[in-house]
Amino acid sequence: MLGTASLHRARLARILATAALCTIGFLNADERVLDRAEQVRNLSATDAAQRHPVRLRGIVTYYDPEGPDLFIQDESAGVYVFCDGRLPIERGQQIEVSGVSDAGDFAPVVVHPKARTLGVGKLPNAPRVSFDQLLTGRLDSQWIESEGIVQSVVFLEKGLNLYVSNGGDRIRLVVPAVKQGDLEHLVEARVRFRGVAGATYNGKRQLTGILVFVQNFADLTFEESPHNNASQYPLRRPAELLQFSTSGEYKRRVRVRGVVALQQPGHALFLRDGDQGLMVLTRQAVPVQVGDQVEVLGFPALGSFAPVLRDAVFRRIGHGAPAAPLHVNVADVLREGDYDTNLIEIDGQLLSRTRDELGEWLAVRSGSRVINARLERPPDGSSFAALREGSILRLTGICVVEAGGQGYQTQSFRMLLRSPADVVVLQRPGWWTLSRALWLIGVLAIVVLVASGWVTMLRRRVQAQTSKLSARNLELRQTLAMAEDATKRAREADKLKSEFLANMSHEIRTPMNAIIGMTALAEDTTSREEMHEYLGDVTTAAKSLLALLNDILDFSKIEAGRIDLDLHPFSLRKCLADAAKVVALSAEEKGLQLITEVADQVPDHLVGDPTRLRQVLLNLLNNAVKFTAAGSIGLRVVRDGGSEGDVTIHFSVRDSGPGIPRDKFDAIFEAFRQADGSIARRYGGTGLGLAICSRLVRLMGGRIWLESELGAGSTFHFTVTLRQAAEGFESFEAPSDFGPFPAEA
Repeated sequence: MLGTASLHRARLARILATAALCTIGFLNADERVLDRAEQVRNLSATDAAQRHPVRLRGIVTYYDPEGPDLFIQDESAGVYVFCDGRLPIERGQQIEVSGVSDAGDFAPVVVHPKARTLGVGKLPNAPRVSFDQLLTGRLDSQWIESEGIVQSVVFLEKGLNLYVSNGGDRIRLVVPAVKQGDLEHLVEARVRFRGVAGATYNGKRQLTGILVFVQNFADLTFEESPHNNASQYPLRRPAELLQFSTSGEYKRRVRVRGVVALQQPGHALFLRDGDQGLMVLTRQAVPVQVGDQVEVLGFPALGSFAPVLRDAVFRRIGHGAPAAPLHVNVADVLREGDYDTNLIEIDGQLLSRTRDELGEWLAVRSGSRVINARLERPPDGSSFAALREGSILRLTGICVVEAGGQGYQTQSFRMLLRSPADVVVLQRPGWWTLSRALWLIGVLAIVVLVASGWVTMLRRRVQAQTSKLSARNLELRQTLAMAEDATKRAREADKLKSEFLANMSHEIRTPMNAIIGMTALAEDTTSREEMHEYLGDVTTAAKSLLALLNDILDFSKIEAGRIDLDLHPFSLRKCLADAAKVVALSAEEKGLQLITEVADQVPDHLVGDPTRLRQVLLNLLNNAVKFTAAGSIGLRVVRDGGSEGDVTIHFSVRDSGPGIPRDKFDAIFEAFRQADGSIARRYGGTGLGLAICSRLVRLMGGRIWLESELGAGSTFHFTVTLRQAAEGFESFEAPSDFGPFPAEA
């Protein structure tokens, strides 16, 4: 019999699992699958984040397994695929990718891909595009072709990086897996490239730059640079850069010589040639000293107010006297911005000193303007700690003019200092400054206030000590009360544990004794009828023991939060009928009448967990039968409201037993607690049933409570919230041997 029941349960579980899979399949069938890259690209960021299913077939236009970075393109467009790991694919293959959409950091992408290789494909024709088209960002992830002039060759972690310009704008080409070597001869060469357009962006999904992913070096076609060595480049003076010329040499490098005024290793070099300054942007970190003469080779580019050399290289050709700064005032600097990137000196009054991770800052007032001067942290650790606010200073450093406002005019400027020696104190502030006078007055006022308040403080000290003693006495009383309460709770917990252990030993020992005794009798008898009777008693005792263990297991799962509801459509009236049938025999043996009432407005077709609902009903009905000696037991079900699609059902189980004292109403819903310690000895039980019911009801979105009077019986109420089942659910007809469900009066 046990084997047959297990087989039925296994078949039922398979049927329910199949129904759940079919339901999921019908739900997913309504969701549109994106099968064109253009559909993914046209999604808004909000819509793409909804994780729409994607299934694309296209050609791999770029794949770097170290990223891993993957771009595919079909006949409609190209798209980026964010890989969770390496994939067994390579460029030029035709693949099928299944995944979901995502907003991406700049444009919509495909994430969590599963790729299947379909065979060798053919790369699409790459449309020739301009830098202006690339800089719009609309070509992101698209297979393109373009050309420009190489301005810089850099090897980074991802491989070779080429900075390419068209004379104004600049983009970066990324070529992975290229070994580091001497490729400086490519600088100033014209390059035609094929690859996938990409973008750099900020945290607000805004475009900040363009890069192109080139699969390998063979996708680059170079025209050799017109010059093979630096001496073949024209030698220019800083004042001649970007002046009008019909030769069209703005895209070519020029050679400049000058005296070093300031070096920021790996970033910039500031030169001086006569009275003209020049900022050179270079990645070289070769140290040079102020006063060194250098020769620079770089691309002229527009600066804020003066030309700069970009992507430059330099070499030291000698050493001379440091360049003398130009003495200026604020009006001179802000007039036309002619002193931008030049070495200047200016006088002003020190307002404040600050320090941050970049170095030290001086705020100096010169005329009506405030100038900020910065000194990077010097290696010797020197600083401006000795400078006092109010000092008259002479600052020497590189002028950096900042533009803004209408017409992009000069607005302010700051200075880059080279060392603490660039700050000369012309006049120190007098001792009697306004701040010090105010400080002295403040000190005198404090002394007067302290002297006058000392006596008052002494008078109040006694009162304060008295208040502290009173507060400590109060704290001591509270601590003693808390200790007594903790002791009481510990004793109660120990008592509950002892009672629980005693109950468990009794509940386990009784069926075990029955199993052992009936088994021994079955071994001794030769009568088949007696053996069948003994084995029936063994089965009953084993079921009782299994029910006890199930209660303990269910409670432990609930306490650990590991129990879940199995929601599916069911018939409420069938669930009630099943529960009533289980207890009907026990009620009939005790001569009790079992009455079931279900109101007409209670729907029958609901979605919920009928197993857990039946467990609660059986626990309450069995308790009612157990504690009722004579009379009747009633199960009443009514509708208790509910929102659209949901319904709240109110269940009540009434008995005519001895009743429960009001002061025990809360205790009986606690674990291991019963209304009276004698109940366990008289009726048995673990004290877990109502605790399990309470937690299951809360899990089903309801509550449980009790109404009872001594000598007049008890009524247990509970509510659960269920969803109404869809149309077409098979209705339940009450069997003929089960009482009718009368409507609520």
